[in-house]
Amino acid sequence: MTDHDVRNLALSILIDVLEKGSFSHIAIQKELNSKTDLSERDKKFAMYLIRGTIQRKLTLDHVIGQFSKTPLKKMKPVIRTILRMSVFQILYMDSVPDRAVCSEAVRLTKRRGLTGLSGFVNGVLRSVIRGREDIRWPDGSVDPMEYLSIRYSMPKWLVEKWNAAYGEAKCEEMLIAFLTERAITIRPNPDKTDADRLQELLEKEGLTCKRLSDPSYAIAISDMTDLLSLSAFQEGLFYIQDAASMHVAEFAAAKEGNLVIDVCGAPGGKSIQIAQMLHGSGTVITRDLSEKKVALIRENIRKMDLHNMRAEVWDARTKDTAHIKKADVVIADLPCSGLGVTGRKAEIRYRITQDDIDALAALQREILNVVSEYVKPGGVLIYSTCTVVPEENEENVSRFSVTHPEFRIIIQKQYFPSDETDGFFIAKWERK
Repeated sequence: MTDHDVRNLALSILIDVLEKGSFSHIAIQKELNSKTDLSERDKKFAMYLIRGTIQRKLTLDHVIGQFSKTPLKKMKPVIRTILRMSVFQILYMDSVPDRAVCSEAVRLTKRRGLTGLSGFVNGVLRSVIRGREDIRWPDGSVDPMEYLSIRYSMPKWLVEKWNAAYGEAKCEEMLIAFLTERAITIRPNPDKTDADRLQELLEKEGLTCKRLSDPSYAIAISDMTDLLSLSAFQEGLFYIQDAASMHVAEFAAAKEGNLVIDVCGAPGGKSIQIAQMLHGSGTVITRDLSEKKVALIRENIRKMDLHNMRAEVWDARTKDTAHIKKADVVIADLPCSGLGVTGRKAEIRYRITQDDIDALAALQREILNVVSEYVKPGGVLIYSTCTVVPEENEENVSRFSVTHPEFRIIIQKQYFPSDETDGFFIAKWERK
């Protein structure tokens, strides 16, 4: 596949995500990782271009707006996307010559049947190249939140929210982390291997592996785009999972013979980890809302060869009277805004609203009220989200603790995005 074809593929994915509302991880898996004629080098280039363009969208739009007489909102979606991905290459991809960016953008414009606009595209890009040193940025001394918003391509209202909740230093630290290229973390299947042997095996296959500090068995892989194609994955030697979410099983501390219910478990990573920690004993019931999601759990159960775990279709808002006060551990990793993983799924930041956050926080409280009834005396309830906003995390923990005095809070921890983990939150209660 030629460089031009790779760019055209990236353009199609970007249009799907930025103009049609697709999720980047789904579009990439469908359109990029499924291509058998793409080399690993081409995949890496396309992935970097796609993710970078999405991550930097607000910054790119700010720059384009200074060099185009036509407002972005009045441009054709294809032209708007070509300009965004091209300006990203000019500003953030030193390996791509400016002249190549311009010529490829013109070719893409013509290939998409918009020959009459190729001159416009070429003119805007050449203006950006000539004037890149004179780009005007918001004045941080006048409006620091606007400056952070444009510099790190994060909607201003979210910058203001994080600044109010965690302070400006932590807020900027998060914004930097969300733009940092992220490795994929994996967890070895303890029934088949350990971290040392798995790392040795993967390094023999040419992968660059880094052991994380916490948990120490987690391995970060930074130089391969499609781990699903590895024979080690097909053989069930490891599971792809963010390092912070691995702590759910650690905090749950399930004991052999326990009954564990994971109420919103797809695709099953946390409950699979718990099932493996039980060494074949006990029962882990993992549920989710749709047959499609439960099918993913069942496939992962099969791949990991687990016999003490089963998957069921169940709406977590519906009370299961058969399990009232029966479970030793209940895992409630609930639907959330996902803002903790916006480093991997950058489009989330542009789509979420405060109304969405409020609605999700209410849904989380509704589910917690139902599933907490499954916890038996002395048992534990684990609540987790992959987000970093107080409404869905600390505030929900406080509300639940007040309305459910039969539970005592053991621990709550907010993981902030870093080079080793996504943003994640975990709380643990024990029924008295």
